[in-house]
Amino acid sequence: MPDFVIRTLGLREAYNINNFGAESNGPGTLEAILRNAHKDESTVADRTILSGDLVVQARNFRNEASYQLLHLVAYVPDDKMQVVPLAADAGLQLADPPENTEYLDGEMMLLVQGNDVLMCKCGLSESVFLNYVEQIGMNSGFSHEVSRCTLGKRVNIDKMALIAKEGVHRLTMNAVAHSVSVDEAERSTIRRRFTGSVLDELRDILGLEAEVPEEAENIKVEVSLSFDKRHGAELEKRQLQTIAESVLDEGDEGFSIETMTGRKVRSNDILLSKTVTMSSFGKSVRHEDAWGFLIEFNAELRAAQND
Repeated sequence: MPDFVIRTLGLREAYNINNFGAESNGPGTLEAILRNAHKDESTVADRTILSGDLVVQARNFRNEASYQLLHLVAYVPDDKMQVVPLAADAGLQLADPPENTEYLDGEMMLLVQGNDVLMCKCGLSESVFLNYVEQIGMNSGFSHEVSRCTLGKRVNIDKMALIAKEGVHRLTMNAVAHSVSVDEAERSTIRRRFTGSVLDELRDILGLEAEVPEEAENIKVEVSLSFDKRHGAELEKRQLQTIAESVLDEGDEGFSIETMTGRKVRSNDILLSKTVTMSSFGKSVRHEDAWGFLIEFNAELRAAQND
């Protein structure tokens, strides 16, 4: 087992169509909903909801003056796990968890300040967090209209303005184009990280086939499109700019953009994310360690806002 794991911290913004009830004496922010539900006297049972087959719990939380820290865990009741017998001639077996425990299905550590949500995901999707917020808010007395929300990616406006002002000279993207490990429905596409209009435009320009051969396995590609300032036509320049804007719109996290003046802007610069190395805890990380990195990331973001 490796001593360290790499995790990506991301910043999202919570949005509620009714502004979390701010105009009707409601909580006003996502943080306020969570603070109301996560009081010191609350129990784990109070902080437990069902999300499909998953039992989701706020196993740990901490209320600070300006934000709340949250540790969500999820499990499937009475689930079994495959184990590998040491006997060479024995097949895989299913094992029950130790007594009075369940197998962890995934977890997520968060820092919530106002409607800003900083997260470290460890096998748990954002949709599970959103289900938790909606149900725990309703359990606390807030209406469905106030508790239900979505998450949007936050971007660096200054970096976006730089790209718009200077134009795009080169766009480089890293992606997994296809994997035979996905189900049959997904094999008919080459959309893993390139989604929607981005891949459609690239396929047309590069002459890619619509189908990927069955023998293709985990093809990792790097696509670099550049505009030749000596010979490029204005139409080609506009096409490259359009593709770059599509990548930004779709939130692909594996790209870099070089402007016409030579300045490079990477995905982390725009999408406000940070890659960190943490000590491993089994196949995951300790929630206290993740909280520490989230606090540090939050301080960096707010310091940058004040520059």
